[in-house]
Amino acid sequence: MRVKTLDTFFDKKENVIRKVGDEFECSQDRFEEINKTAKDVYNSIFVEALEVKKKAVKSASKKANE
Repeated sequence: MRVKTLDTFFDKKENVIRKVGDEFECSQDRFEEINKTAKDVYNSIFVEALEVKKKAVKSASKKANE
C-alpha cells in the first residue's frame, strides 16, 4: 500500500529518515506497526494510507457523474 508521512521519523526497518510529505510503499502490517509504535511512544500517528483516499474520491466522482 502507498502511504504518506505525517511526521518525521526514523524507519528502523528500512534504515532511512522519513520526512513529512514523503510517500512510500509498505505492507498493511508495516503500516499498522509504524502507527502503533508512534501512538505508544508519541501519542500520534506517523503515516496515513493514500490508496484508501483515492478510492473514496473515485467512488464519489462516479456517483456525481451518474
